[in-house]
Amino acid sequence: MSAQKQPLTKSLSAFAYRKALDEVTKRGTALPGHVLSVDGPFVTVNFDLEDATLPQLTLPLAWPEYDRLPIQPGNKGFAFPIGAYLGGITGQGGVANLAPLQGNLASLVWFPISNKGWDVPPGADADTRVVYGKTAVLLLDSIAGNSSIKLTSSAITLTCGGHTIVIDSAGVYIDGRVFLAHEHSNVQTGGSNSGGVV
Repeated sequence: MSAQKQPLTKSLSAFAYRKALDEVTKRGTALPGHVLSVDGPFVTVNFDLEDATLPQLTLPLAWPEYDRLPIQPGNKGFAFPIGAYLGGITGQGGVANLAPLQGNLASLVWFPISNKGWDVPPGADADTRVVYGKTAVLLLDSIAGNSSIKLTSSAITLTCGGHTIVIDSAGVYIDGRVFLAHEHSNVQTGGSNSGGVV
């Protein structure tokens, strides 16, 4: 039985194709799934694939420090592979390098994705930035939170410089006092100063 010889150009082409495919496999692929649980800036994800069973993974979220989304269990998205170890920038420890990754699921980042079945919030249109949370929206000046605005379904609370304004179904409160029903002290007929708020 004689061995069949292959032309060098065909052998080199097949070799290059295999090496490229091996490299793609090492780097991983983007995979769809949904969130099982949330732990701060990390989510545990279940991959939604009918032809493969993959382990549930805890992944960093693709969001900036200054805009934290209220990701909920059940939210859909996809895990996207990065070409280097991420622990050094996600706070998990270590330093990034280009050494071969331990498995092609080791460098995934979670991205939320839009869904056709989402409800349209009242007042929303293509020219409006819409921000809403599961139970509330909180705007802070910084982590210290010296100034804040908190919006819930029942109240709006503004805090700044040690003062607070609350608007709810009962009325408007400034530093705990009812604004619309307030009275003034030391009122004098014809006086220019009506005195402080009671």
